[in-house]
Amino acid sequence: MLFRSHQLSGGSVICDDSTQIISEKKAEYIKEHFAGMRIVIFYKYIGELTILKKHFPLATNSPEDFQAGKSDTFISQICSGREGIALHSADCIVMYAIDFAAVSYFQSKARIQELNRNKPAQLYWMFFKGSIERKIYAAVNSKKDFTLSYFNRNGGFC
Repeated sequence: MLFRSHQLSGGSVICDDSTQIISEKKAEYIKEHFAGMRIVIFYKYIGELTILKKHFPLATNSPEDFQAGKSDTFISQICSGREGIALHSADCIVMYAIDFAAVSYFQSKARIQELNRNKPAQLYWMFFKGSIERKIYAAVNSKKDFTLSYFNRNGGFC
């Protein structure tokens, strides 16, 4: 139940070994509100990547191509892109989804930080109203892994 709720908050869900797209609202919002900016988008589930590729067909998953200006949009799975790459040419990071581990948040934000930046690195979260994402964020923000036991101790997501 926890993982399906988390998947749904990203607009997709895995049913019978196939991914079903439920909503593309997050990708539509990003495309509209971050137009003209160099953005990094981190997602969690494969269905989210499918949605993002549809709305950002010219995006790259190569940090080198992004840094070289070959694309204004870099898209990566959170765990794959959170460490060891430089994305400091970005205007901001948009977290399409949130991971259950605090390290993902801190490491992802560090990808666009650099001493010589002209303006501060910005990080934006995409949460559906009433979704499980805010509870996960609260746990992540307080540097806790969002485990099932923590989830249950804090009243679930209803």
